[in-house]
Amino acid sequence: MPVLEVKNLKKSFGNTEVLKGVSFTLEHGQVLAIIGSSGSGKTTLLRSVALEASRTANLRVVVVDSRGELEYGVRNNNSAVDILTGYPKSLGIEIALRTLNASLIICDEIGNEDEARSIIDVSIGGAALVAS
Repeated sequence: MPVLEVKNLKKSFGNTEVLKGVSFTLEHGQVLAIIGSSGSGKTTLLRSVALEASRTANLRVVVVDSRGELEYGVRNNNSAVDILTGYPKSLGIEIALRTLNASLIICDEIGNEDEARSIIDVSIGGAALVAS
């Protein structure tokens, strides 16, 4: 049974369609890496997935947000999402996995070797992770 199934996710800002029918399925231990240029909608996708997962799935969703970009739009939006800020991403991912027992971890801008190793730990630990 999938941890998360997203079907035909759309998001617009005014007349600008940012997400155009995004669909994917995540199983336990799977990692979805989102790659794209600046302004292509990666952070918007991560925010939307966090909100959707917290509202529709019976999951422990943890957002690791060292830069404060994912928090915007997730906090105070009637969502049951734990948001970890103020930690290096690799430590935040470890806390989400080992202490909070997250089913789904969402993290923006994985950028160094320690953060990449944390993704491997998530996969081994059985949680699903969506990251850019």
